[in-house]
Amino acid sequence: MTKYKNGYIFIEEIIFSALAILFLIGLVFAGLFVRWNPSDKTLTGYVYQRQEAFGKAKYSIRFSQNAGEDEQPSFCAKLNSEKDGKLKKVVGSDQKVTIKVPKYFKIAPFWHCVGEGELVEAK
Repeated sequence: MTKYKNGYIFIEEIIFSALAILFLIGLVFAGLFVRWNPSDKTLTGYVYQRQEAFGKAKYSIRFSQNAGEDEQPSFCAKLNSEKDGKLKKVVGSDQKVTIKVPKYFKIAPFWHCVGEGELVEAK
């Protein structure tokens, strides 16, 4: 840190430090609150799990009946919504479903449901 002869700090260094701190705060904010899905997704498989938390229901889907639970896609629906009611009926069943998750870009906390999955077809 550069100082004048009498001990005062350069104003440029204070401004640079403040901008660096604001940049780091912005990165943390973006990581926690910016949610995005750049394109529509269509998931086909078997819904095998439903978890409720923070006013949303998180569903997990398998591509086949015998698939493991590692790295399986998931989607959410708001609790007690029409979409949630339809999805509850197919959890754990042998019905193969098609789920559409729309593209989105939103600023929302991680516990909110953004990009709700919609049941398109159940066979």
